[in-house]
Amino acid sequence: MGSFRSLVLLLVAGRSIIPDLLKYEFSELHMGTKVSITLYAQTQAAAEAGAKAAFAEIAAVDAALSDYRPDSELSNINRAAGGAPVEISQLTQDALREALRFAGET
Repeated sequence: MGSFRSLVLLLVAGRSIIPDLLKYEFSELHMGTKVSITLYAQTQAAAEAGAKAAFAEIAAVDAALSDYRPDSELSNINRAAGGAPVEISQLTQDALREALRFAGET
C-alpha cells in the first residue's frame, strides 16, 4: 500500500509541477464492478500505459484473493483446508500477513 500512496502523491504533485498534463479516464470491469481510473499525463500513450499497468495489478489481486472465483489462490487455500499445503504467490502471502497483522490490532 505504501507504493500506491506514493504513486497517488506523485500524480497529484506532478499535476501542479507540470501544468501541461492532460486528464485521461479509463474504466474496466474488475472484481464484479466498474473500476475507473483517472490519470494525468503528457500523452495519451503514457496514460494508456499507466492505466494498463494499474488494471493488470487489479486483475492480479482479483486472481489471487477473490472469494467468488473458484480458481483464485484464496479459493484453493479454502478448498485444501486441513489437507496438503497450497503453493501461493508473494502477493497472497503479503495480503495474508497484513490481514493477520490487522486482526492482531483489533
